[in-house]
Amino acid sequence: MSRHLRSAPGGLALVGRVRLVLTATVLWLAPGAVGAALFALADPGAGEGGYRLWQIASALGVSPLFSWAGWLMALPLTALALHVGWFGWLPAALIGAFAGWLIGLYAAADYAGAFGMVMLLALRAILGATAPAAFDPGS
Repeated sequence: MSRHLRSAPGGLALVGRVRLVLTATVLWLAPGAVGAALFALADPGAGEGGYRLWQIASALGVSPLFSWAGWLMALPLTALALHVGWFGWLPAALIGAFAGWLIGLYAAADYAGAFGMVMLLALRAILGATAPAAFDPGS
């Protein structure tokens, strides 16, 4: 079956719950750290470019305040998908987009679905690099 749809059955045991939660925690906090670093570069009084950089830094800086709810929704779905062998690239994107979209409805954030999709695809990529056996669906 396609690697875009499937992963190894029982992949949650191969990845491990601790690795899954730690990787998600790092990805949850990473945008805030990037936003804090961008604040050092941003000068909102330096024209439109500086103001846009300040806006991006602000959005990334506060993202952990909202994205925790999306992660809480996405992680059980991710664990289930890993367990049954359906955590390929497409299911990862769909889980992230759904969780982000649903939280975006509450937070009135139009970009939350795309943000959630990117974050779950990053989670899939990192887990695939650290536990490749969990993502080999076989033949």
